[in-house]
Amino acid sequence: MRCEECRARARATWVRRSLVAFGCAMVVIGGLGAPELRSDDVPFLRGDVNGDGVVSLSDAVMSRRFLFLGEPLNCRDAADADDSGDVDISDPIRILRTLLAGDPPPPAPFPTIGADPTPDSLACAYDLTPAEETDDLIRIGEVVAGPGDDIEIPVYVTTTSQGVEAFQVVLRYDPEIVTIESRLGGNFSTISLDGTFYDDFVSAPVYATRAYANEDAVLIAFIPSLLESGYELPSGEEHLVMKIRGKVSDTASSGTTIALELYNGEGGAGVGEFSAKNELTATGSARLVSVIPKTINGVLEIVGDITIFRGDSNDDGAVDISDATFTLSYLFTAGDVPACPDAADANDDGRIDVSDPVTTLWALFQGQGSIAPPYPNRGYDTTPDDLGTCFSVAP
Repeated sequence: MRCEECRARARATWVRRSLVAFGCAMVVIGGLGAPELRSDDVPFLRGDVNGDGVVSLSDAVMSRRFLFLGEPLNCRDAADADDSGDVDISDPIRILRTLLAGDPPPPAPFPTIGADPTPDSLACAYDLTPAEETDDLIRIGEVVAGPGDDIEIPVYVTTTSQGVEAFQVVLRYDPEIVTIESRLGGNFSTISLDGTFYDDFVSAPVYATRAYANEDAVLIAFIPSLLESGYELPSGEEHLVMKIRGKVSDTASSGTTIALELYNGEGGAGVGEFSAKNELTATGSARLVSVIPKTINGVLEIVGDITIFRGDSNDDGAVDISDATFTLSYLFTAGDVPACPDAADANDDGRIDVSDPVTTLWALFQGQGSIAPPYPNRGYDTTPDDLGTCFSVAP
């Protein structure tokens, strides 16, 4: 019994010492780069951790770097997003939930710069430096889909001289044609990372989509890891960073094309109560900075034909020698008409002739040339032609 008591006391002592050591470490980390204490009359914007004049995703990332990496802060009062008198993990969480989940905004001074009405001992040397436009680029890819289809809208980021740690995208679209859910975190129901820069990364990303119905826009924010570094996008090249999931309306008309617009609000004033814009969080020389990238919009094209396998002339769900035989029989021996003329048009020249079985055979057995898209996966024919309606029933 005595031995058990000794072990219990030893464990309790170890726990107390560990907590003290952790507390000391956090004090040391929190003290790194601390600015000289300023009076409570120094004006600032609550939640604007990086001093660019707005509260955005970059501020949550900056707060995280201060807490876990010892990044210096100019104004801890601004980083105290919940006005608790201290800067801790609840502050970046407050910023994220306010920005992305519609939680109540930070206490005063917010939404305008002003003095702190709450006495505390936090230092502040608020240096307002608005974000500038850079040569970084956000680009939206093109999407082709039919009525009722689920879609994935590709988002590309091209970096220049600085690594990018996080980003927020504001996308405007026609909500009568496309539905994009609002969701904070979850099971990746609103974005996909398959095939992206982050596909093979082991992390716990923070992401969200928040719709602004009155502006037909949605804010998509993404931090690859809130607790760790090492997920920065390398500079100097384009990266596929995410695919935004959505759904096309069942009543969308074939032939409709809608814009997928990267939107910074009317007159560039931003969207919603936080003036959200397309923004990258970049690693600057001294601290994290938010930058306004250039943008290239995308389009969504609504097509009416069903999906096909190009080259699948006999409509059996595969492309092989039997398809070339089927087309030759149709052309020269009064064989059956292809159920889907677009699929039989292997070279996608808008005609069914002997060049189509030749294209299929050369691609299959000689490794020369290629069957036109959609191939080898099922997809939509995006090339206008006069081949008529497709009645494919292949799986």
